[in-house]
Amino acid sequence: MPWRRIKRYLEIGLGILAAAAVVFLLQCLIAGQLDPKKFSDVATGLAILAGGGWTLYQFALRRAFESALSIDCTVRTEPSKHHSGEPIEEHFVVAIEVVFTNIGNRRISAPPALTSKQIEDYQGAAKHPADLEIRQLPEEVSVPSFVGWWYKKQQLRTIPGIPEHVSLLYEYTKKDEKIDFFMEPGEKYALGTVFILPRGHYAAKIVFVGERKLAAEYWSRILYFHVPVPATLTRSVS
Repeated sequence: MPWRRIKRYLEIGLGILAAAAVVFLLQCLIAGQLDPKKFSDVATGLAILAGGGWTLYQFALRRAFESALSIDCTVRTEPSKHHSGEPIEEHFVVAIEVVFTNIGNRRISAPPALTSKQIEDYQGAAKHPADLEIRQLPEEVSVPSFVGWWYKKQQLRTIPGIPEHVSLLYEYTKKDEKIDFFMEPGEKYALGTVFILPRGHYAAKIVFVGERKLAAEYWSRILYFHVPVPATLTRSVS
């Protein structure tokens, strides 16, 4: 049975149980079958029952204790220059700032590194716990087409001189090359990277993999940007 149907039945059952308990208590009071001195005991029992039901609803049904992450990104570009100070028209300094925000109710920790099995399971989508890929769209494509990251008729190209996978957490890497990074609920981290890129259209893929392997802590986002970023447009792609 699908989880959504189970969740709906459990929610209905909890609602009926709560309503029945209130109705039963009122009927007993009206009929005089409940000693007022024992009312507090009954109320305490109902409070415990309600608390247990609320806990079940929050953590089992709504999964309020599960981790949640948002991914935002800002792209800024400036003309690259010769030593003489003259701008290089076809190349730009591109600053990409990725912002991770823990919007859940529990800590999110990055694993020290991704195992070879994880990399294989993710089909090469990430090689680092916080991973950034940049690919370029060819300028000569002019016919209508779908540009997908995993599309068989792939049009996105890797960029010579740019690593295929960039670790966004390199500042949190220890001597042994293991990552030490976590986010408490409500915390926000801005992670910046800088590239020299030619003029053109680009797609970026951002992935964050959490340490809880059994909780499916995998978040991904694909975004588009142009180099240079048009001055008339906002530079935020969040």
